[in-house]
Amino acid sequence: MGFIQNFINGIKNMIRNFKRIICFLGTIPRRISNINAGFDNIFKGVNLEFQAIGKSFHQGSSSLGTLGLYIGELINTYMLCGFKFAGNFFDCIFYYIIDIILYVLYLPCTIILWAFDTFLDLDFYYIPQNTYKGLQQINDLLYPYLGFYFALKGISLLTPLTPVNNELSPL
Repeated sequence: MGFIQNFINGIKNMIRNFKRIICFLGTIPRRISNINAGFDNIFKGVNLEFQAIGKSFHQGSSSLGTLGLYIGELINTYMLCGFKFAGNFFDCIFYYIIDIILYVLYLPCTIILWAFDTFLDLDFYYIPQNTYKGLQQINDLLYPYLGFYFALKGISLLTPLTPVNNELSPL
């Protein structure tokens, strides 16, 4: 019985494998269709990439002109400011030195404000702003009595000086 049983089991395995082969052959059209759809999507994607490259090149090249204008304006502004600074340098050296000393003295406050804002997320920048507004009000109050502003009132040190009545005054 062993020989016949092995023979029947072999036939059953062949029938089972034959069913698997038939089932596999039935899926081949869908597999080929999926492969074709994959290639179609790949080529469509490549086409869309080339279209995107063209559009981005167009947008990039059109914005390069604007960028060039902005860079030119920046260079022009800095050059004019530098020339004004150089022209006023000897007339205003005393004020520049005072300004530098005040900035150096204010540096620890700036560092502390920055540290609070950066590391502790506490914004104390309103304190110097309010202090400056108060100084401006005191400045406006004392001007009629003193005859001068002790804090600069809307006059930049970089404003060119012009002779008026043989004295240099800002424009």
